[in-house]
Amino acid sequence: MKWYLAILSAVFLVLAVACSKPICETDNECPVRAHFTVNCIDENCSYTPIPNECGNTLCDGDENYCRCPSDCRTDPCEGIVTGTQYLEQSCDAQDECTTDVKEGVQEARKENNILPIPRGGGEMSLVEFYKDPFNVRRDDMEIEISLTELRDATDHRVKRIEVRADGETLGSVSINRPLHDVGKENGFTQLVPFNERLLGQERTVNNIEILVDVEFVVSGVTRTEQVVHKWRGITLTYVQPTAKYACPASCDDGNAGTRDYCSDATDNRCMHEIIAGACGNGIADPGETRCTCPQDVGTCDSLSTNYLQYSCLQSECRATVLSTSSIPIKPQRVERALGNQGEKILMSVEGKSPFNVDQDRIIVTIEFVASTDIPTLTVHEVLLEDRERNDLGIFAQEQTLSDTNPRVELQLPVQNLPKGQSTKEITVDARYSYGTVTDKSITSRLDADDGVVYLNP
Repeated sequence: MKWYLAILSAVFLVLAVACSKPICETDNECPVRAHFTVNCIDENCSYTPIPNECGNTLCDGDENYCRCPSDCRTDPCEGIVTGTQYLEQSCDAQDECTTDVKEGVQEARKENNILPIPRGGGEMSLVEFYKDPFNVRRDDMEIEISLTELRDATDHRVKRIEVRADGETLGSVSINRPLHDVGKENGFTQLVPFNERLLGQERTVNNIEILVDVEFVVSGVTRTEQVVHKWRGITLTYVQPTAKYACPASCDDGNAGTRDYCSDATDNRCMHEIIAGACGNGIADPGETRCTCPQDVGTCDSLSTNYLQYSCLQSECRATVLSTSSIPIKPQRVERALGNQGEKILMSVEGKSPFNVDQDRIIVTIEFVASTDIPTLTVHEVLLEDRERNDLGIFAQEQTLSDTNPRVELQLPVQNLPKGQSTKEITVDARYSYGTVTDKSITSRLDADDGVVYLNP
C-alpha cells in the first residue's frame, strides 16, 4: 500500500510542475504601465513608481491637487479652508492651490463719532469705512477726518493714525496732514492698510480702537494730543488669503502731491508716495505759505479770530486788528512797608483787553513814601513775564524816588509774544533798593477774570 501512495505523490508533483509556468523570464515580457518602471524579478513582474510623474499614485515633487489630482486626492483644493468661515480654496491659472475670500460674504460697514480733542483742541469727526471680513492683502480702512469745533485752537495737523484691536496694532500710517477749518470740506480721507504680518489666516478681534494723534496750537503753545474712537460691542474679522491679485486699472488718489503706482514689487497694491516739495503732498515744505499752498500749510483766513482778520497780501498772510472797543482792566495795586516810620513802596498795574502789542502799553506806577530814616529809593528794573516765566519785556533804566520825586509812571511794551491772538496773565516785577537794603522786589499782575487777550498782528 505504501508503494502505491509514493507513486501517486510523484504523479501529482509532475503534473504541478507541468502546469505552473513562470509569469516572466525577462522585463519585456511584463505588461507596460504608464508612470512606472517594470522589472521581472523572480519570474514576477515588479512595478516601481517613476518619481515626480503625475499618475504614479504618489503626491511627490512639485505636484499638488491642481497639477495632479489623481495622485494628490487626499489633499483636495476645493471648498472652505479648514478652520475658517470665509476662505475658500481653488486652483489658479498657474495650477497653484490658493485661498481667497468667498464671493459675496464681504459687507461694507461704517462707524462714526464726534470726539473732543483734549486740552482745548476743539472737536473732531471720525468716520471709518471698512469691509467685514477685511481682506488684509487687498482692502484698506478708509477714514474721513474733519473738525467740528475749533474753540481757541489753530493749526491742526494729524500726525499719525493707528487701528488697534485687543491691544495689538492692526495697521498704522504716519502723516502730516493739515485740518484748515471746521467742516467736512476742509477735512481729508486717509487710507490705512493693515499689517500683512498679522497672525492667522482668519481671525476675529475685539476691543477695536482708532487712535489719531493731533497737533495744534493754543495761545501760541504747540500741543500734541490723542483722540481715541472706541468701537463699542463691535467685532472685526480679518482674513489673509494667498491669492494673487492684479493691480487695479488706476491708483490715482486725486492728489497732485503723490506719485501713485502699483507693481509686483508692491504685491499689486496701490502705493501713494509723497513727492518732496510738491504742493498737495500734505507737508508744509520750506518756502510754502498759507497763501502759496493752503492745502498743505492751511488757509490764511482760518487764523482769523474775533479780534483779528487774516488775509493774503502779496503772497503773505497778514493780520488786521478789527475795530473793537478795548475794556480797561481794573488796576492791580500792591504795597510793601519798608521801615518803622511809615515808609513804603506802592505799585499799580493797568492795561486793557484786547491789548494790541503794536500800540498799547502796560502802565506801571510806582510810588514811594519817604522819611528821614529812608530818604530815597532806587528802582533798578521792571520785568514782564508770563506764567511760564518767559521774558516779555524789561525796563532797565534806574529811577530814584524821594520826597521831592515820589512817583514814576512807566509805559511798557509787551514783547516776544507769538504772532496772532493769545490769552495770558502777565506778572510785573519791580526790583529796588534803599539805604543798605538791596535786591528787593515787589510784584503785581495784569489779569482779568477771563484772562487778558493779547493781539500780535
